[in-house]
Amino acid sequence: MKLKKEQIKRRAKGIATYIEPLSQNTEQFHLLLEALEWKKQPSLSVLVTSPNQGEGTSTAASNLAIVAAQTGLSVLLVDANFRNPVLHEWYGTEQPAGLTDVLKGKQSLAGAVQMTEAEHLHVLTNGRDATNTHPSKWVHSSRMSAFLKEAKQQYKLVIFDTSAMIPYSEGQVLAEELDTTLLVLQHRGTSKSDAEKLKERLETANIHVSGIVYNHSTSKKKKTVGGQSGV
Repeated sequence: MKLKKEQIKRRAKGIATYIEPLSQNTEQFHLLLEALEWKKQPSLSVLVTSPNQGEGTSTAASNLAIVAAQTGLSVLLVDANFRNPVLHEWYGTEQPAGLTDVLKGKQSLAGAVQMTEAEHLHVLTNGRDATNTHPSKWVHSSRMSAFLKEAKQQYKLVIFDTSAMIPYSEGQVLAEELDTTLLVLQHRGTSKSDAEKLKERLETANIHVSGIVYNHSTSKKKKTVGGQSGV
């Protein structure tokens, strides 16, 4: 199944990088991509997460994935939000075979990924029956390491959209396995205490953070931390 521009307009209006490739929002994601320093390594796995739910991780992950694909990189966007998966709604009409099916050994990676109308971008949805099982089963799966290795062999950039880190543990488990992490903070939404709490947790776990996405920022004085601001 291929993602069409009309589908994005209808399902995910926040994905400006595909609808408006020359916009200022899109340019900010190009800056974020450069902050990942992807040129310095053969492949890169990136976790996109936030302190709390509803702060825009799926939109940020999709924008970054599309910008990277438009740059010419081979990109796999993975829906690893086992609690509230949404990428299947944006990139298809139903929940096809996806990440959980690969981790169960019921589907190959090649058989589970979906092509999109954005050249170089493939999507791996969360999979069938994901929300009926505790996420710890999936992130601690013995097949997870093998999946990560295979994905990095096939794609230059592997981007994981995952659940919020403060209320749930699976994001941190994945972050410890991946190369780097991007944080999404909602302007006037994420509290300072939550941001500091997450920063402390990541530092304690020695998790590398490449940048911060300030989502829905209206501040005239925009600040950038390692990459993105003002989206």
